[in-house]
Amino acid sequence: MITIWGLTNRGIRLARNPHNPNTPAFKLISFLDKVPRASKETIGDYCGLSPVQTAVILRELKGKGIVAEETGVNV
Repeated sequence: MITIWGLTNRGIRLARNPHNPNTPAFKLISFLDKVPRASKETIGDYCGLSPVQTAVILRELKGKGIVAEETGVNV
């Protein structure tokens, strides 16, 4: 199953704030602002994160209402 992630409205507003710190979480948010939807693997590759780091950051951001799982697709 492939999960596609995207920003919520709150995440879009946060991504466009010019005063964001240079952290892995904000790199991930910025990437999703440029590419509206992506898989966890694509996000990790672009942001230079391990699969575990990507999963942890996505879980934290989902809990804060910044990202959401958009679709689940069986392959």
